[in-house]
Amino acid sequence: MRLRHAVTRVARTAAGVRVEVKRPDGGAMALEAEIVICSLPLGVLKAATCPVFDPPLPPRKLQAVERLGFGTLNKVLLVFDRPFWERAEGKRDFWGITARRAPGPDPKPIRNPTPHPHSNPNPNPDRNPNPNPNPNPNQARSARERGVAFQFWNMQRCTGRPCCSLYI
Repeated sequence: MRLRHAVTRVARTAAGVRVEVKRPDGGAMALEAEIVICSLPLGVLKAATCPVFDPPLPPRKLQAVERLGFGTLNKVLLVFDRPFWERAEGKRDFWGITARRAPGPDPKPIRNPTPHPHSNPNPNPDRNPNPNPNPNPNQARSARERGVAFQFWNMQRCTGRPCCSLYI
């Protein structure tokens, strides 16, 4: 691990992996290893400044990065006079709306996500560039509902008071 070294390229070689980096002084260098564990944050993977992967990441991985959303998550603690939710939810520790189905017709599926800037969108023209021909129809609804409280935690057992923690 090298601190303050920006990875610019990760390339598979016959011996393992070559990682090209930009040093803090602006110079470039390469590191050789048998394997690399890459734990880039989602925002970096989505950015145009993401390191080049050689060979490019597979389309299914690029599509997963494209589909994932991220942003601010706020936690709110609400205290009530009585645990009104027990009638509908019982004494469960948590509940939410993370996977509910949208009412009415299915939203139009997203079939062709924007390719990653460092990838070849279809490196093998004989293969289908979209390995999942039936994407999740709830994806569009999920995007529309960002900011809605999606998960509630019953905190009554640990606090002794009727309260819920929720994530927005």
